[in-house]
Amino acid sequence: MLTDGLADVHLVVYESSDRIAIHDLVRQFARNLLLPYVPVEEQYSAVRRLLEHGLRLAVTADKLLTPQRYRPPAILDDFPTRPMPFNDRAAAVAWLEAEWRCLVALCRTAAERGLHSLCWQLAFALREFFYLAKLWGPWIETHQLAVESARAAGVRMWLAISLGNLGVAYADRGDLTKAVDHFQQSLVLYQQLGDEHGIVNTISNLAWAELYLGEYGKSLDGLRTALKHYRRLGNRRNAAIALRGIALLEAELEFCPAAVQHAQQARKEFSTLGLELDVVMSVNCSAWAHFRLGDHQAAGADYEEALALAEGCGSRYEMARAVTGLGNIYQASGDREKAAKLWARADTLYGGLEPVMLGEARVRLAS
Repeated sequence: MLTDGLADVHLVVYESSDRIAIHDLVRQFARNLLLPYVPVEEQYSAVRRLLEHGLRLAVTADKLLTPQRYRPPAILDDFPTRPMPFNDRAAAVAWLEAEWRCLVALCRTAAERGLHSLCWQLAFALREFFYLAKLWGPWIETHQLAVESARAAGVRMWLAISLGNLGVAYADRGDLTKAVDHFQQSLVLYQQLGDEHGIVNTISNLAWAELYLGEYGKSLDGLRTALKHYRRLGNRRNAAIALRGIALLEAELEFCPAAVQHAQQARKEFSTLGLELDVVMSVNCSAWAHFRLGDHQAAGADYEEALALAEGCGSRYEMARAVTGLGNIYQASGDREKAAKLWARADTLYGGLEPVMLGEARVRLAS
């Protein structure tokens, strides 16, 4: 192979069986002395092939990560059948962990080259992984590019989708004012398009933001509306997400038995659907409701289970949430030393849990 010959003379390096690094001098030589002699059409075709290859892999990994995720018809979805470097969820997550920086660079390149549909589709394919890993910076960057690309192309559907996903990134980070602004822009577009799924999704997103803003009445109305529509549409995953939101809201309002019941119902549905991360989030939600109820034994059992499940699905964020919750239980029992050790462990797992977003972080902050 050509690459083997280049490796023999140290112009490229095999970092692994499927990853090759190019020396900066080789890159500079190719850019300055070879590229000017390659016709523009060939350069464009090569870039597009690279982008399509990256998108094909990202879409396949995303489908393994969250099979039940709603996906609008893609403009580029006629991928040829080829062997993939992953064949299950764990392998897909590992691949995304290794490649997300390259995929973000490809998204940026697509925007710069005016390949707008590839830009917004790459951003969409990366969203679930960024949600799992809590990589808010690249999540926001890629979706800002997607919004700009959709506007430049005049495609209102993808503009609405990208605005909504950008809003979710801001909300997940705790930047709720920006989140609400993006959700409202997205909602107007979906209403203009008459897209029921998009309208309901955005109502749900707004309700989650309202929950964290403390606007409980508006949040409850929105979540109940979303739950009703999701059930009518047969969207079991999103219905369970709305139910988990209602459970969190009930815990804040100190309707804790109902909160426990709804969190456990959501967990059962996610288990049936095989959605590991959502299962963990529901168990942590149940633990929080038990803690608010004052049943620290049940809360501790749930947090321990959530910790094990979160480790299994690769969510350090949910692990840190569970460990913080366990620390809160020890603090409430008067064992400050044990609580401090657990909180330090949580910081090692994921530093800086946001009190606006997580009750466990609020309790720790107040201790």
